[in-house]
Amino acid sequence: MTVPDGEARRARSAALFNNRHFADCAAHLLTASKSGAEFVTVRQIAAASQLADSLVRPVVLRLVDAGVLEKLPRLGSGRSPQYYRVVDADLLAWASLTKSVNYQSTAR
Repeated sequence: MTVPDGEARRARSAALFNNRHFADCAAHLLTASKSGAEFVTVRQIAAASQLADSLVRPVVLRLVDAGVLEKLPRLGSGRSPQYYRVVDADLLAWASLTKSVNYQSTAR
């Protein structure tokens, strides 16, 4: 079964993560990670996903709490950008709901 894009993925994201934008944010984080970006900010993910920072930030913080992202020390004052690094790309790929999943029935 291939998970569709758009509204269907947002509906599944809401059902699984209690957040419609969780899978979209995870997908953009995964894309940034695979493209060679070592560090990413909330602003970068918000721009890539065309979402407000206020919708992306809670997702990023949940991924930090889950150990999927690592919050890096700020390089400047309190207003300097907060950078994050992907720690677990496999779990991030699962959370993005973008992989195809093959289900085999085990019922007899």
